[in-house]
Amino acid sequence: MITKIKSILRRIKRALKGKLGYFPTHVYNDVYDYKSRCEDHNVIGIDEITSSEVFNLKLPRFSNVHLPERFEINHFKLIPKSYYSNMKNCTVGMVEFRVGVITEDNGLILDLSPDHAKKKIHPFLSYDDCRAQKTLKGKTLVLAAPAGKGNYYHWMFHVMGRLSVLKSLEKNWSDFDNIVVNKTYAKFQENSIKDFGFKEEQLVYLDNYEFLKVEEGYYPSYLYFSKAVPHFLKRHYLKDKNLSEQNVSKIYISRRRSSIRKLLNEDSVVEFLVNECGYKEVFMEDYTIEEQAMMMYNSSHVIAPHGAGVPNIVFCRENTQVLEILPYTWINVIYWIYAEFQSLNYGVYMAGEDTGDSNGYLDYSVDIESFKVFVKQNGY
Repeated sequence: MITKIKSILRRIKRALKGKLGYFPTHVYNDVYDYKSRCEDHNVIGIDEITSSEVFNLKLPRFSNVHLPERFEINHFKLIPKSYYSNMKNCTVGMVEFRVGVITEDNGLILDLSPDHAKKKIHPFLSYDDCRAQKTLKGKTLVLAAPAGKGNYYHWMFHVMGRLSVLKSLEKNWSDFDNIVVNKTYAKFQENSIKDFGFKEEQLVYLDNYEFLKVEEGYYPSYLYFSKAVPHFLKRHYLKDKNLSEQNVSKIYISRRRSSIRKLLNEDSVVEFLVNECGYKEVFMEDYTIEEQAMMMYNSSHVIAPHGAGVPNIVFCRENTQVLEILPYTWINVIYWIYAEFQSLNYGVYMAGEDTGDSNGYLDYSVDIESFKVFVKQNGY
């Protein structure tokens, strides 16, 4: 009986907090949905950049096994429309390192608040206190996005990549009073901020469980999949460079310093690729983003275990030979999709044991003799 009473009191307390604006109580699919359903006139404008489209992906050219189902179900990939919206009086915050946008009427805009973990209940809908701790006045550009607490791919494609929306509209990010980005945890994040010319006085860093009231906000779409982002990054980092095809090399992107999802017999893989196939082992963290871009552009062949170094394939020239070593325990096909966007000759080597589990932290091995045969037979 006491337990039941406590449960009822908790529900009443939460309902009261919801009415007082402690957390979002309803959702909008996107800004268009918010504009059509709400009468507060807080949506000042929406510029549509691209319409949604279905992209027909070519399946990997090379594979050591019958392709896993994940490739088949993504064969026809829906790319959502992209837009640039201007809204008043929203709250931008971070819960469990997910970034969310909450409207003045206490609604969560879902496509600006992606949840990669796809939990049954969105983190913002279960957290108890999303009230803003600070108000940003003037014009605020919101770039913050789920960035994996310093993950190279998420930061470059989902935070910095959103600048491609402004570029398409010929807007300059130097014109904003505030630019909201995720708190930085890695050197490459700080370097990219300098690379894109942000002023220190513009920057507002958003950390976990922080919330900001944005009086006049500008929100580029969250670009989970976009052909524009790799084009934008490639153009930015390779502009004004001497893009001669001299010193073309074959590179292996190493994970030997990684603490998760380690390739347990990577020493044997590297020994084979370097001594018998003419590859150079590289550790991407030793180079600036600009140096990584030039290295990838001047590579004819790239082999890499799945990880944060692989998204650099967007800097490769068309038809570059790319092989991704992908563990059965983490069948993430995102780099295949970007390889297709860039017209690369992409292959996949499935490694480890097919246990049916999905865990991005598990270590694995390759069958080294089978790997050697596969590499030699397929021109890597």
